[in-house]
Amino acid sequence: MRSVVRLISAGVLSAFAIGTVSAADLPRRAPPPPPPVVVAPYTWTGCHVGIHGGFAYDDYHFATLLVSPTGDSFSGRSKVYTSGPLGGGDIGCDYRLPWNIVVGVAADADAAAIHGSISATGPLAGAVGGIGGLTTTTRVNALGTLRIRVGYAFDHFLFTDNVLIYLTGGAAYGSIRDTFTGFAGPAFGTWTSSRHPFGLGKEPGAIGIGIEKMITPNLSLDVQYRYQFMGAATPLVPLFPAGEARFGTRSMYHLGRVGLNYHFNWFGPAPVVARY
Repeated sequence: MRSVVRLISAGVLSAFAIGTVSAADLPRRAPPPPPPVVVAPYTWTGCHVGIHGGFAYDDYHFATLLVSPTGDSFSGRSKVYTSGPLGGGDIGCDYRLPWNIVVGVAADADAAAIHGSISATGPLAGAVGGIGGLTTTTRVNALGTLRIRVGYAFDHFLFTDNVLIYLTGGAAYGSIRDTFTGFAGPAFGTWTSSRHPFGLGKEPGAIGIGIEKMITPNLSLDVQYRYQFMGAATPLVPLFPAGEARFGTRSMYHLGRVGLNYHFNWFGPAPVVARY
C-alpha cells in the first residue's frame, strides 16, 4: 500500500513540475504600441497677431528766415535730430504659393515718443539791426501702417530653418505735433500744428524689408527695418506786430523693430500623424 501511495505522489509532483516549466516557456504577450503622435507642420499660410517694440531716427537740415518789422532779417540753416522709442501690436494674414513664394497683408499700430527740437539765435542784418531767434519742436505720438508683403520661404537658411525674407510696403498713418516760437527784434510769434496724415503715395507711405523665423509651429520672431514718410512742410508764420518767420519741418523716419507673432494656422496643411 505504501508503494502505491509513493507512486501516486511521485506522479503528481512530476506533472506539476512539467506544467510549471511549460508555462514558463510560453511566449509573453507583447505590450500595446504607443499612441500615434500628432506633429503640427511649419507653415506660413494663415493669420497671426503679435507685439513688437523698436526705435525710430531721422535727421534733416532746413532753412530758417526771420524778418523784423523794419525789414531786417536773420537767415541760416539748422539741423534737427529726431528719435525715440515705439511699441505696439500687429495683425496679418499670409498665403504660401508654389515655389515657396509667400504673399500677405499686415497692419500695425504703435504708440511712440519720437521727438526732436532745434534753437537758433543771431543778429538781424539790416539798417536797424537787432537780434532774432527761433525754437521748433516735432513730436510723434502714434504711427501705423497698412501694408502688403511678398517674400521667399527658406526651408533651410544658413545655420537655421523655416525662415521668411520679405519686402513690404503700403499706406502709413501718424499723429504729429509741430511747434514754433520766434522773434525778430520787437516782433514775436508762435505756431502750433497737429497733423494726422494717412494715405498711400509719396507722402505718406512706408517701405521696408524683414526677416521672420519660425520658432515653433505657432510662434515666430520678426525683425524689420522700415522707412516711413509722413510729410514735410515749410510753414510761413506771421510775427506780431509785423514781420514773418519761415522754417522747415518733416516726419520721415528710419524704423527698426523686433516682434513676436502667434500664428493660428487656420488654413495651413493638416497635422501629420506619426506612427511608431
